Amino acid sequence: NLIWLQGEWHAQKDSILFIETWKMHDDSTMLGKGSIVEGGDTSVFENLQLKQQKDGLFYVVNLTNKPNAIYFRFIEQKTNARAASFLFQRVDTIANSLFQIQYEQLLNDKMRVELSMPDAKQKELLEFKQVK
Repeated sequence: NLIWLQGEWHAQKDSILFIETWKMHDDSTMLGKGSIVEGGDTSVFENLQLKQQKDGLFYVVNLTNKPNAIYFRFIEQKTNARAASFLFQRVDTIANSLFQIQYEQLLNDKMRVELSMPDAKQKELLEFKQVK
């Protein structure tokens, strides 16, 4: 259950502001928007979806500069007393590489998002605070 994602989330890393907003669209879809703001300019913008389909739950990314959506399949949920995490992955069979996105719900209106990409030397980790 990812209903807790609803709202607006901000993460600050150096001089860069990461913003995600999420809202329920219908019983099977949440719609989101992601942007990166640096020096007052938005440098990346993406439309996001969490979609429940017959063959599973998907995290869908539509970048403004790319014609095709990128689908990540939900593969794992972990829950304990302090957090709940949701892991999505995409396997690129052509490049033989694995991409992962993990959303972790933390206490006090916070979440952690971790991105793992094959060409990156380390994982990208962002700590978000819910602002709305």
